[in-house]
This record gives sequence, structure tokens and C-alpha cells, in this order.
Amino acid sequence: MKRKSIAVLLAALVLLALATPALAAPPVRISYNGASLGSDVPPMVVGGRTLVPARLISEALGADVSWDARTRTATVVKGQQVITLTAGSTQATRNGAAVQLDAPATIYNGRLMLPLRFFAENFGATVGWDAATRTALVDFRETRDGKTAAQYLAEAAAALNTHQSYKFAGDMSFTVSGTQNGISQSMNMGMTMAGASRPPLETYMTMTMHAPQAPSVPAQSTTMEVFFDGTQMWTKGPGQEWQSMPLPVSQQALINQSAINQSPDQILRQIEQFGIVTGFGNDVTENGTTYTVVVAKLDQQKYLAGMREMLQDPQSGLSSGEAAQFEEAMRQLFGNMTLDFSYRLYVNQATRDMEKVRLLGYLGMDMGEGAAMRMDLDFALRMYDFDQPVTFPQVP
Repeated sequence: MKRKSIAVLLAALVLLALATPALAAPPVRISYNGASLGSDVPPMVVGGRTLVPARLISEALGADVSWDARTRTATVVKGQQVITLTAGSTQATRNGAAVQLDAPATIYNGRLMLPLRFFAENFGATVGWDAATRTALVDFRETRDGKTAAQYLAEAAAALNTHQSYKFAGDMSFTVSGTQNGISQSMNMGMTMAGASRPPLETYMTMTMHAPQAPSVPAQSTTMEVFFDGTQMWTKGPGQEWQSMPLPVSQQALINQSAINQSPDQILRQIEQFGIVTGFGNDVTENGTTYTVVVAKLDQQKYLAGMREMLQDPQSGLSSGEAAQFEEAMRQLFGNMTLDFSYRLYVNQATRDMEKVRLLGYLGMDMGEGAAMRMDLDFALRMYDFDQPVTFPQVP
């Protein structure tokens, strides 16, 4: 009986051990030049090697990635360096020469995952590991004409405001998807915009929203005009007159931001404050014009903290009760938000004007009780006709 009791006890302990969930390891984080990079598919450790989404690390380094679905091979180019990796293989090539990988590139959750150390170090970055926080530390800094990418970007952004005027045009496509009560839905939409700006603040544009055709809803387009005269925002819908609308921030905040945009040094400080990680991409030549490409990614936490601080400015005109409600709304908004934005900014090498901007990314929101929303977007904007006459509307 005693032996039987011991056997039963051991069996119970084994079952208990099997039934107890293992403690999950903390997630792997990526620190890039001191900023935290996020992704909808997190980094992973396989066989002691850190794998990261190809898009995440290539965008940060300023490399271009192409994917051959037939051969499951990625080709990564930055400057004169060309690397090819095939999913599932420990063989890669560097400028045509075969190299051995410690860990193969892997497809996970629909994303190509690359071995971080091999990938980053082959493009000149240094990679470390903080075991206490499970953080991969990537350091990569380039210069052009003696300037860092952040300095180059700050000067180009400030130069945009030295022009008397310029025109702009852009296109945005985005997919809005959501889940509620276990049901998922999505919709693809698009928007075109065109307008003109007179620095530092005056801007006029038309925005046309293109809603897709659905089984019960016909395709439709709606155009709205927006004008900011430097002190007041005005909007005009189809068949409507101009109407004033509240500003999202105070007029003083806009004036302060305008002053910042005049100074490369202040823009540079704001780049650091908002956690914007910058680097140089491959030069691009289009229609005879050569562009220096500056790439930028966001440190989500720093960026959201900076946006929250900027949007809190209107509280100066609110009552204590309204201010408390505003603060709670901001806490919920930014506390449940995730985002990953990557920019490519094209600077004309001859004129140093920033003439094009490309944005890729997503913004997600957890709304609680099983409800969530996500917007994936692709936005392209170009600036042209610098210092040419522009016409703005007459408003009441």
C-alpha cells in the first residue's frame, strides 16, 4: 500500500508539472542607435540567434529589399553591398560570394525573418546583446557631406520653409480592418490631395476620398476643401459654404511649431525628442534628378509621448473638469495605440529641396472587450513649383 501511495503521488506530481504552463521568456527588443524599434511581428530567438522582420531592420538601415516568391529568396542592397538569403537555407551570398549563416532566414506569420547579426554587421553596423533585458543593441551611423542623416533631414526640412510658396500633390491608399465580437471586417480606401503652401503657416488643399464599391454600396468619391490662413481652419464640403472649425491644437502651439521649423537646430532637437531614427538610403535618380534619400523610423513610445504633450496644449483654455476629461481621453487614446511608421524623404542633391516623401506603416488601436482596429497605409507626397505664384480661396 505504501509503494502504491508513493506511485500515485509521483504520478500526480508529474501530471501537475505537465499541467503547469511554462513561464514565457520576455519578448526580444531591438534598440537601434538608442531608440526602440517595434513591429507587428516581434523578433524571435532561434538556436541562440536573433531573427528580426526583414522590413524592420532593412528600413532602419536604409537598405532596399526585393523578394522572389518563386525561389523564396530575398535580395538586399545598400550602396555597393548586395546580399541574398533564401528562406530555410543557411547559405547566403555577399556580393556573389557564398557565406554560411548561423541561422537560416525564416518565414514566420507571413514575414521574412532575417538573422540580425549577420545582416546588420554586413552593412557596417555593430550588434550587441543585453541579456538582462533581452535587447539586441544595434548601432549604425552614417554621414554625407560631413552631416548625419538627422542633420541632413533637419536642414532640408528647414529649407522648405525658406521658399515663398510651393505646391504639393499626393496619394494615399489605406486598409481599415477591425474585429469585434469575433467578427473581422476590412475595407480598402484611397485619397488624393493637391494644394499649395505659403510658409510658415498658410495652406490650402483639396482632398478627395475614394470609397470602394461593395456588394450593397456603390463606389463613390467625396471632395473636401481645407484652408488654414495662419490663424483659423476652414472647411468646405460639396455644395456647402466655407465653415470655420476648431483647431486640433492652440494657435500658440502652431506658432511655436512654425518657429521650430525655421531652425535646423530646433528641428534636430525635435527629431531626438520624438524618437525619430534616421539613416541614409540608396541614392535615386528619376527624370534626370538625383536624390539623397533619408530614411526615418519612429520610436513608438517617444513619439506617442511627444504627440500627447503637443495635443495637451489646448487644456490651457479648458475648465478643470474639461481638462480632466481631456487628460483621460488622451490616456486611453495613446495607452491603447500601437504604430510603426517608416519614411523615405527625397532631397534634391542640386537644390537641397525636399521634393518627395513616402510613408509606409500601420496604426492599431485596442478598444477593449475584444474590439480592435488597424489601419495600414501607403502615402506618397511630392512638392514642386517652388516660389511660383499660388492662389488661395476667399473665406468669410
